[in-house]
Amino acid sequence: LVNAGEDVLVFYNDRSSFTVLTQMMASERERADENGSLAYHNTLVDLLAACTEGKNVYTELKCNSLLPLDDIVNVVTDVNCVPEVKIAYVNFVNHCYVDTEVEMKEIYTSSHIWRLFENILVDMATVRYYILKGLPLIFFTNEAVNPLDRYVTETVMSIIRSFFESPFSVNHSMLQNNQSTFIKLLQSAFRIYNLKGIISSQKSNIETCIKALADVAKARSIPIPVDLDSQVNALSLNVHTNAVQRAAKDWRSSARSRPRKEPLGSPDYKNIIEKLQVRLFYFLDYHLSSLRP
Repeated sequence: LVNAGEDVLVFYNDRSSFTVLTQMMASERERADENGSLAYHNTLVDLLAACTEGKNVYTELKCNSLLPLDDIVNVVTDVNCVPEVKIAYVNFVNHCYVDTEVEMKEIYTSSHIWRLFENILVDMATVRYYILKGLPLIFFTNEAVNPLDRYVTETVMSIIRSFFESPFSVNHSMLQNNQSTFIKLLQSAFRIYNLKGIISSQKSNIETCIKALADVAKARSIPIPVDLDSQVNALSLNVHTNAVQRAAKDWRSSARSRPRKEPLGSPDYKNIIEKLQVRLFYFLDYHLSSLRP
């Protein structure tokens, strides 16, 4: 891809081409065209995100140079940016700048990620509004979700968790300067978790995100509102209890179906007896042979 040059690597980085990108995102016709320029660009960013997945410093550095944070934030925070593009771009940030083999200091020392988080809060509020109003977000029978719902409950939860669980994030003080945004992320995640329109797979994503945020708040001594803190603690206890109950239920059902056998580490009496019989045979044969004339 790098060797192919600008004809293949279409990023809309300069001012004039960025305007073209925003116009395409605002066009329903362009968004619906699976072979159009917007779909091509989105697929390209998706592909680069996949290339950086798995902590490979070589591909991470290559992709850093192709799509800088400034350009990413400008696209994602634009008023015309659509969920499909946000999914591709934020996944790219997650794999290329956050969940990386080596520290990408820019993501931890600059305001880029916090600008993304502020925009994410708006999208989380939008999803919550749609669900509270009873407007359908899930419109396929196989539990597929619309792009904005998928973006918030999958992509957003993943990058929030990855960023705050990163071993590199503890080395910088940007969190102290953005505590209000941090608390809003926790509040918004908890509110979405409690919505009736959220399916089980989405709840699992949100649970792990809430846990990551709660752990960071405790480790970094970030003051959480009392009511929110008690709700998060109750959720953690409930999640733990449900996990134990599921594990116990799975163990009982599997215990009934599997053949009875000795527990791991217990003596194998049959094998021990056979070995003793063999040794006894050789012992007797040896001593009896010495008594023969």
